[in-house]
Amino acid sequence: MGWWNKLVRDKMKEKVVLTEPFTDAIPTSTLVINGQDHQSNNKEIKLEDKLKKLTKIELIEFAQEKHGIDLDRRLVKQKMIDRILEEQ
Repeated sequence: MGWWNKLVRDKMKEKVVLTEPFTDAIPTSTLVINGQDHQSNNKEIKLEDKLKKLTKIELIEFAQEKHGIDLDRRLVKQKMIDRILEEQ
């Protein structure tokens, strides 16, 4: 139980000082506050889902038009999608 206290409970005991405009606010953990990574990750997931619905030929055309990438038709579809996501 000692490692758990070091990991979680000690962080919860830290005192957060609120400034004037936020005197009525309830302090929360930094885990709750930092949600920006989740939003950018959602966009990548949505794009990947869209790309999975396309055929290989449509993926090649999409890559050329939107990103200027020349994909090899011999690549596996997932490798094509990964290459497009890398360039974005």
